[in-house]
Amino acid sequence: MSANDAEENVVDNPLAQDAQREKSGSDTHRKYNYQYHWALCRILEAHENNDEYALFVECHDDVVITDSLNSLTAEFEFNQVKETSTKHTASSLFYKSGKNSVLAKLLLDSCGKSFSDRIKNINLVSTGGFDLKIKEKDLKLDVIKLGYLADTEIELIKEKLSKELPGIALPDKLAFVLPDLPNKSFRDTVKGRILNLLEKLSPGSHNDTGSIYRLLVEDLDQKGEDTFDYLEWERALKRKAITSTQVQDIIERNIKRTIDSDLTSSLSDVLKEYGFKSLRVRSIKHAFQRYYNRRLGTRNTQLIKLSKFIDEFELLHQDEFEEVSELEMAIRSDLPEYLKQEFNDENELIAAVLYELLSE
Repeated sequence: MSANDAEENVVDNPLAQDAQREKSGSDTHRKYNYQYHWALCRILEAHENNDEYALFVECHDDVVITDSLNSLTAEFEFNQVKETSTKHTASSLFYKSGKNSVLAKLLLDSCGKSFSDRIKNINLVSTGGFDLKIKEKDLKLDVIKLGYLADTEIELIKEKLSKELPGIALPDKLAFVLPDLPNKSFRDTVKGRILNLLEKLSPGSHNDTGSIYRLLVEDLDQKGEDTFDYLEWERALKRKAITSTQVQDIIERNIKRTIDSDLTSSLSDVLKEYGFKSLRVRSIKHAFQRYYNRRLGTRNTQLIKLSKFIDEFELLHQDEFEEVSELEMAIRSDLPEYLKQEFNDENELIAAVLYELLSE
């Protein structure tokens, strides 16, 4: 093929022969994608810190994060996420896009609501950053809380806010955030952070980072499209949120840890005490591996209670049994029903109790 022929064939897409009249759809799609990936970064950070959380997208605001799964105690962080190349100034915060300005939309979503007293942070997140005057001029901040702003800047913002929203006061919990997630190649960045999280949770394990990433993104997409209002908290968590429990479950299903050989050997020795048939032994060993992966994190409060119950039982009855199998059966018999319900069948429960006993 000659150079001229190659040049003639560079554009072989019929739809690209004429310039598109409208490209805002692609821009909008990228901005939504950025919002969701920024939200993922926030919960990955929370997961690494062993925090409890629920992440809601497109619910009152772009991204809403709770610090608890308990509806009675949960406090909220509201985030409006802007993917832009322009720095916000005190004046540009009030440039109107539609009916209201950027800052007004954020405050309308969070202030004057029945739950406003349970909002601990209200953040405007912008990839373009902020050109705001702060008290300490030499400081370079990625999070600019309201109290860091120069008095003249605060007065200017209050003045403009009073004109647009005369009934809403400027909240002290407001902050302006420069995200650490780049607005280019943000998908690869999030995948890298998932991998880093897995390495910290279980160094040297075999994991499927790609599957974990896809499951999280698909779940966010699906829940972001859900426009229903769920009055029951548990339904809202299931239908509209990604929770710390759900993320942990996704991680556990896509990570494979190699059990220590000494622990494997101990399990095999103990299972001989039961006299089980070979198929049941294999089933318990598989359940043991699954429980081993579940214990990757300590977020499941029921598993923490199970471990504590077993430790206390063993301490109280340590001289009463000669074999581990006898101790296991006594523990299993004495377990509260709510802990037993954490497991699908007896084999899973046996495996869990044996793990807690043998891994000490």
